[in-house]
Amino acid sequence: YPLRRQRQMCIRDRYSIRFDVNSEAMNVLDLTDPEIARTWGYNGGPISSETKMIGAQAQNEGFNVIRFPSERANGGVNNAILDNFNEILKPINVSPVKP
Repeated sequence: YPLRRQRQMCIRDRYSIRFDVNSEAMNVLDLTDPEIARTWGYNGGPISSETKMIGAQAQNEGFNVIRFPSERANGGVNNAILDNFNEILKPINVSPVKP
């Protein structure tokens, strides 16, 4: 479940997972670059039909990661992994979350 849905359903996180990132396996569409974002019609904001279409188009063009500005953390960046998850992210530490 997405985190927002988990909170609505009162589902608590049980584990914290740290990952090693294999950047060589990443083919990134970098929407933090204003020119690229403009070319792709990306204006930020929450997930919408427009952002879903950008994701589908990016995947069709061979991108497996979309980098975009965080909506929550000013100046933060997120990476949405569209494909090859197991090649890009390898869990290196799994530990229980204490309440």
